[in-house]
Formats: sequence, structure tokens, C-alpha cells
Amino acid sequence: MRVILRMVICGGLVAVAGAAHAEAHRALTADECATFNMQVSACWNVGALTPEARAVAVVVGFDMSQDGRPVRDSIALIEANSDDAAAAEQAFQAALRAIIRCGTDGYDLPRAAYARWQHMEITFDPTQVESR
Repeated sequence: MRVILRMVICGGLVAVAGAAHAEAHRALTADECATFNMQVSACWNVGALTPEARAVAVVVGFDMSQDGRPVRDSIALIEANSDDAAAAEQAFQAALRAIIRCGTDGYDLPRAAYARWQHMEITFDPTQVESR
């Protein structure tokens, strides 16, 4: 199965205070987004989710270290599209595990452009899972 992840930082500028910082905070390119999406989706296991959790999309935010590894303590649930707290938590935990598991050796991101991926926000949406 192929998982579709929508990255908030892809395809535009990240909102920043002051125009002077806008260039440093340009979004990742389409190719960089696709590469990152493939890396994270390889570790995202939606098969173990309950039917309720499979209906929940979550937005997860986290910081990255310069070596491309996620900063564990920074990983947080930003938003869930469900009032079912247990299902939202289960969906978030699956996303968290994917981020950590695939980021163990560092994600393949352009090190010279660290300012562009220092903070990530990703939407994990199990309803957008496609079969291969």
C-alpha cells in the first residue's frame, strides 16, 4: 500500500514574522517533499489502527536536528479531525512511531537548507491510503 502524507511546509512559504526571514523559510521543493513523504510513509502502519482511528486525520508537528533526525520531545499533536479522543490518540501514536522509526538514521533532506525543514508539520490521513 502507498500512503499519502500532506506536508504543510510543502508548496509555499512557511508563515514567519518579517520579510527578511522569508527566504530562509521557503518551503521544501516538490521533489524534497516527495522524498520525505516516501521515507515517512514506509514506517506508517495504519493496518493496526481501529476502524475509528482509521477515520482520523492528524496534523503532527516536530522539530528536526541538523543531522535530519526528529527531536523526540518536540513531536506533538497539533490537530485531529475527530471528537473521539481515543481514536485521535491512536492515530497520533501511529504517526509518532512512523516519524521516530524512519528518522532513526536521519531523513534524506538537503543539509544546506536546514532552515527550510527545521520544523515540520505533516498531516497523516489514513483515509488517503491507496493500495498498490
